[in-house]
Amino acid sequence: EIVLVTGVQTCALPISLYINEISPDGKLRALGSYRNLTLYDNNSGAELCRLKVILGLVKAIGFSQDNKMLALVLNREVMLCDTKSGAELCRLKGISDLVKAMVFSQDNRMLALLLDTEVMLYDTNSGAELCRLKGISDLVKAIGFSQDNKMLALLLDRSEEHTSELQSPVLS
Repeated sequence: EIVLVTGVQTCALPISLYINEISPDGKLRALGSYRNLTLYDNNSGAELCRLKVILGLVKAIGFSQDNKMLALVLNREVMLCDTKSGAELCRLKGISDLVKAMVFSQDNRMLALLLDTEVMLYDTNSGAELCRLKGISDLVKAIGFSQDNKMLALLLDRSEEHTSELQSPVLS
């Protein structure tokens, strides 16, 4: 048994956790054991919702900037879920390689996935692929959006940085 101590109360959690992720603003916590992924209020410890997934297939998770969506990286796809209800919103398909990193745009309309040799950009509302940046070096360690969501920064090993302007009518 693992005990979660928050500013308000203490709650007991399952011992076999595979996932333990906190939202960017610190308000939500996602905890996963073998078959359940549960979202909690990180301050009170109150359970908000449960997602029924087989966590052995979940490779990573990430919260949107506004905490309204949760992205779950599965084997060859990413599932977007609503954090209030736990309902599946859409699946991002066509992922050909291991997802090394992911990031939501500042407005949560896009999700960028860093693979070994490319970056894939998806519309989070429809699940449609917007574009691919191919020929990315395996030296890329992280990705991030600019504040206006028109640029995607790639952090290379040895602290070299490269930016790519996103060319898509969806971004206008």
